[in-house]
Amino acid sequence: MFTGKYIHSIDEKGRVVLPSGIRKQFEDTGKCIISPGIDGQLRINLPDQYQAYLDREEATAPTPEIRRRVRLFANSASEQSLDKAGRVVINELLRGMADISIGTEVMISGANRFAEIWNLEKFARDDAIARAELAQKIAEDNQKGVTAS
Repeated sequence: MFTGKYIHSIDEKGRVVLPSGIRKQFEDTGKCIISPGIDGQLRINLPDQYQAYLDREEATAPTPEIRRRVRLFANSASEQSLDKAGRVVINELLRGMADISIGTEVMISGANRFAEIWNLEKFARDDAIARAELAQKIAEDNQKGVTAS
């Protein structure tokens, strides 16, 4: 499970240090798959999980839409090896997709089955929306007499 949130910088070579809590998930292979996320962030995936995801997508139905989606997910992703310092390279294409620049700080956050790399401003906006939605849901549940456990 990927948890926590951490601020790190993109160095002059496009690398970012993965926090130890995130990095330990990749100890078996020393590799990860970095792919675009649907909310403007990047996802850091375990290679086996990413392959299983693509396989499930392909197996659903051999339609042109599915083939295009699998092709997009596969050709937009980048397999990376962690170096001895726990860094991975975020290539220029992926940095552009996530509005991340060399020399800037990013938010690396856990998202249960994968981790994410965010532009700090985008993360702050998304986090504020999530917190407001959670507060609304809690208020609605309280009105119904439902309590969080």
